[in-house]
Amino acid sequence: MATSSVGAVSATEQRVNYLTLLVAQLRNQNPLEPLDNNQMAMQLAQISQVEQLEKLNASANQLTTSFTDVLRTTEAKYAASLMGQRVTFRAEDVPGPVTERVTGVVLEEGGVSLRAGGHVVGVGDVLGIVE
Repeated sequence: MATSSVGAVSATEQRVNYLTLLVAQLRNQNPLEPLDNNQMAMQLAQISQVEQLEKLNASANQLTTSFTDVLRTTEAKYAASLMGQRVTFRAEDVPGPVTERVTGVVLEEGGVSLRAGGHVVGVGDVLGIVE
């Protein structure tokens, strides 16, 4: 398994490394001074916790990505439904609200925008729809 970031080792790799080291220690231990079982159990439990946190983090990242995709799709559908409609919005270069007809939808990395009367307006910046 690959490392999760530069210099970092995943919990699975840590577990394999730990078990390899543990086997070597058990083979070479002094019978009069055996390894502490409680300490070994605690270390294995910590590695298991890190593995679970990595899995939880991966799941949270997947959920965030899925939510973002759904939100973007919903925004795009809403923007498409505004085609031909007159909308009111605030433009940066004009004081007060502006009302223009939506003539296009712009899909960009940052989100979904509308093209209205020479302005490019974020879907969230629409103040209302004029009938």
